[in-house]
Amino acid sequence: MPVITYTAKREIEETDFRVASEDITVIGSGGSPEESPPVNQFVIESSPGNSLAGLSDGEWVRSTGFDESGNNRWSQVDGDSTDSVINVLHDLYDEPSGAPAVLQGHVRGSGESYSLEFNAERNDPSSKITRHSHVPLGGGVGETLFVRNEHYIEFVTSFIDEDDIPQWKEFIASVAARETFTLDLYGTLAVPDEPLTVVLESEEHRPARVGTLRRYQYTLRVKIVE
Repeated sequence: MPVITYTAKREIEETDFRVASEDITVIGSGGSPEESPPVNQFVIESSPGNSLAGLSDGEWVRSTGFDESGNNRWSQVDGDSTDSVINVLHDLYDEPSGAPAVLQGHVRGSGESYSLEFNAERNDPSSKITRHSHVPLGGGVGETLFVRNEHYIEFVTSFIDEDDIPQWKEFIASVAARETFTLDLYGTLAVPDEPLTVVLESEEHRPARVGTLRRYQYTLRVKIVE
């Protein structure tokens, strides 16, 4: 599973908001198109030591520890949170309380390292040789001056959920001016293989929608610099 690691121009920084509790219930639309408008909430029975107040509209919350994997994610807050409810803009899945969940508030920051772990449908290495040849007027083999051999990789991501597109856009914006980042084609976040230092070479970056699904693919071309 390839991994991209980059330094973001707008990153995520922790706020003072943090709630760790087994009393958090999740109410989610689960991506169901029948629910309009969708309702996606973290809910807790508020008490003096149990409150979800403190998140502002537009901030982000990182949820971990839930049994349902789809509830362990980044979500943007929709409206200020209250003592008992956090409304978010991203799909959650119904889950009763009981899991040792943690909700950590975040805001966008700058200069932090961030990673994207994804599946690749394909990756194609290539090289470009630059050389200058001088052929004698009388013919013959001539002389060739070798300048450089540049190496590239073009890859196509597997399906990316619509909820994850904002981070891909942030990544592309952060490296668009040929800032270096690392690409590990065969490792994972937990077990790196051979991270390559690369720059973004492709110029057009459009998330291509897959049929009528709310899923997308990116095609990117990078140049290996180390």
